Amino acid sequence: MIKIEPYSEDMYEDVVRIFAKARVNDRLIFGKDTEAAVQLHIEKSCEMNVVYIDKEPVAIFGLTDRLPMGAYRYQAYIVGTDKLFECKKSFVSIGRERIKGWLEKYCRLYIMTWHFYEQSFTMTKAFGFKLKMNLGDFDIYVKESV
Repeated sequence: MIKIEPYSEDMYEDVVRIFAKARVNDRLIFGKDTEAAVQLHIEKSCEMNVVYIDKEPVAIFGLTDRLPMGAYRYQAYIVGTDKLFECKKSFVSIGRERIKGWLEKYCRLYIMTWHFYEQSFTMTKAFGFKLKMNLGDFDIYVKESV
């Protein structure tokens, strides 16, 4: 069973475990310093959730406003383990509800993906983000409230 819980300090070790077991491409993005990556996400997130499958932490899912992209101030992100994809349909369903709430609160969201990271842009599209622009090795996907 999948559950998405808002982050609290008592989940810190769960987040460390997620980063330690993160997918290879996620680790390429945040580097080898797991502790620094965990701290950055905790400090810079305006929304952060921990995703559990059968009580095992498998991903963090949230928003940061540290890298505004024009009118799109809030960047959505996912850092996960391979196990997250065992419940991909459930995660996308629950995640869409969270994103809907974020859109009501923040109006515009974006996700930046590397071209080489197919799982990332597949998930981005599943959440309903649309391709806005290409910036070299990155694609920018956006979602706005209707």
